[in-house]
Amino acid sequence: MKRLFDSYPLGPTTLNNRIVMAPLTRARAGQGDVPRKLNVEYYRQRASAGLIVSEATQVSKQGQGYLWTPGIYTQEQVEGWKKVTDAVHSRNGKIFLQLWHVGRISHTTLQPNGAAPVSSTTKPAEKSYSFAYDSAGNPAQVPVSKPRIATIAELKQIVRDFEHAAHNVKLAGFDGAEVHGANGYLFDQFLNSVVNERSDEYGSQSKENRTRLLLGAFDAVAGVLGAERVGVRIAPYGSFSDMRPDPKVEETFLYLAQELTKRGAVYMHIVRGSQLDAGPVVPDEFFAKIRKAFGGTIIVTGGLTKEIAEQLLAKMSQISFASAR
Repeated sequence: MKRLFDSYPLGPTTLNNRIVMAPLTRARAGQGDVPRKLNVEYYRQRASAGLIVSEATQVSKQGQGYLWTPGIYTQEQVEGWKKVTDAVHSRNGKIFLQLWHVGRISHTTLQPNGAAPVSSTTKPAEKSYSFAYDSAGNPAQVPVSKPRIATIAELKQIVRDFEHAAHNVKLAGFDGAEVHGANGYLFDQFLNSVVNERSDEYGSQSKENRTRLLLGAFDAVAGVLGAERVGVRIAPYGSFSDMRPDPKVEETFLYLAQELTKRGAVYMHIVRGSQLDAGPVVPDEFFAKIRKAFGGTIIVTGGLTKEIAEQLLAKMSQISFASAR
């Protein structure tokens, strides 16, 4: 019988147990969005988790949606994160960095030159907020700005930003990286066929188009770190950041699972339910289908207790991966 406190081989990394600390935005970075002593101590205290997935970390200034979240695109940020990984490893812990671009969940006061955030749509996310600067220049929760459709050139630059971030992940000493494709941020805006308004090769017309940007970013990161050290976080059925009910949700995410299997991704991290959901929103049947479609590790987060986690572990252990690589 598989148990939560058993050790676990995650690609080339052996975890001391199956418990994963999910990414938690803290907004505690210092000047230049650099991790500081407070961040170091925070992660040191939690190193007994089998795996820590860091707070979401923007791959560029354009990718930022909240004040004081850390980045991974400058040398100073790399040095700050190196102190974090040293602290975690000193306690025999393992840590992946979550790579992030928020897309439309941002505000012009955070964007380079005050530009509108980029997205797959021109519609702002309703009832969604950015921790940015208000009209008086004070830090505050403000409604997100109206986005603009990203150009093809901008999307290719975003992929390069993820590749650059992956090099910095390696320099900072992380055990791997997680590409953030969940919770209404940039990649989720492309995956959702209702939110995605594009009509080009990144548009909503096909599962291949909807997943193109996320898979491009995954390939860029895996090309640096190795796919066996890269996971992807997803939030099918999620409503966070104005994600709309999507009639093509299964088509999109099962195709994504198959493509990530072909690429050798080490895990898929599924958000079972967010803080805005009254309860879990991902049907049990969907977990079974994902397990059959994806050949790597599956991580589940959202509304878990020890008992629920062990029940899920038992159920998923009975389902075999069925797709060909």
